[in-house]
Amino acid sequence: MLHQILEEHLRAATAAVLPDADPRVLQVRPCPDPNFGDYQTPSLIALAKERKINPRQLAADVLAKLDVSLWCDQVEIAGAGFLNFRVKTTAVAQTLEAAARGEHLFYERATQPRTVVVDSVRPMSPSRCT
Repeated sequence: MLHQILEEHLRAATAAVLPDADPRVLQVRPCPDPNFGDYQTPSLIALAKERKINPRQLAADVLAKLDVSLWCDQVEIAGAGFLNFRVKTTAVAQTLEAAARGEHLFYERATQPRTVVVDSVRPMSPSRCT
């Protein structure tokens, strides 16, 4: 799944900046507000607090080492040191195609094949709903 790929790359970039950091604490999760991105990580904030360093600076240092350009249009620093990931539409399509071929499964194979329709639409903000 995409968040696992992003997590792997985040862990490698963080290890380049903080070799002693525990990679298990670095997690990428769906962003609760789609205005900020598709995925995000607050993990760098906790690492910075443990080390008494500026979390935004740590995020900038990690971002400089992070290469997720195959999967993301943009990665940006937000707030106190969040990294927000905006995923490419092509990356989502490739992930779904791989799953349909049985690769990188994030579901159990059905005993009786069936058609599943996947529709993904970003919700409109209330101000645009008239």
